[in-house]
Parts: sequence; structure tokens; C-alpha cells
Amino acid sequence: MAGSTAAVGLITGAGRGIGRAIAEPLADDGQDIIVADIPGAQKNVDEVIAAVQQRGRRAVGVAGDVSNPEGVERMIKEGTEALGDLTVFVANAGIAQVDEILDVKPDALDRILDVNIKGVFYSCQLAAKRFIEQGSGGRIIGAASIVSFRPFPILASYSAPNRRCAD
Repeated sequence: MAGSTAAVGLITGAGRGIGRAIAEPLADDGQDIIVADIPGAQKNVDEVIAAVQQRGRRAVGVAGDVSNPEGVERMIKEGTEALGDLTVFVANAGIAQVDEILDVKPDALDRILDVNIKGVFYSCQLAAKRFIEQGSGGRIIGAASIVSFRPFPILASYSAPNRRCAD
């Protein structure tokens, strides 16, 4: 299907929450959707695929970990092989650890930084490379939760990349 003229959007972390809330309106706007999420989220991915298909659009699920550039590259490859050239990439995947700042463990902080910082970087980098390879351009969107603007004390490690551990 690669080379299709339909608009195709890939959303990371699309199995639930903000990702699902992005996928469904994009489908309403005429996009076919690559629903990307971690392997353990297959049930949620299947539900989003069904919701997109109910809107008359095509959808496919791909699994991977955004903290690994090879995983992002594979999700893009699998999704575009199924639906066609990418037109929109939404870097949405993120994780949160509910802990007060004094209770955050180093391994939990490392995982949050790997997914929420490196994952966004790899997603943007590899989406840009894909758009260049396609010769078609496209849109890269970085999604974020309310914590990007207003930190919560029990989400200190999630808020930290925004340079605000608490108010």
C-alpha cells in the first residue's frame, strides 16, 4: 500500500488517554491511523482501531517502545507498509510515576526520561527522516498533558523535564 494518496497519521501512545483522543478526531478529519503503543496495550490498540474503522477510515496497530530508536523506526515502517506514506506523526507516548519528589527512585526516573525525553526526540527525528525519504513533507506534532503547564507534587519526576518539580 505504500505510496497511497490517503492521509496517514501515526500516533504514539494511541491506545488510550490523550493518544486515543487524538486518533479519533484525526480519523474524523479523513486520516487513516497507525495506532502505535507498547506491546502490552494490544486490547486498547484493538479498541482504537475499531473506533477509527467505525469512522470509515483504515487503521492498523503497531507495537514498540519509543525509548528505542529501532522500535520507532520499525513502527513507522510497519505502519506505512500497511497504510501508505506518512503525512502526520504525533509524538504522544509518555509515562508518569506517581511519587512525591523525595520518593522517586533512580531507575524510575531513568525510565521516565527515556520515554518522555528520548522517546519524543527519537520520534521527531525518525518521522522527519521518513518525510524526507518520502519527498512529501509532513507534520510532526508533540503532544503533552496539563502537567507541561502546571506541575503536580505527586508527579515530580514527570514534571521535571519541564523544569518544574512543584509549585
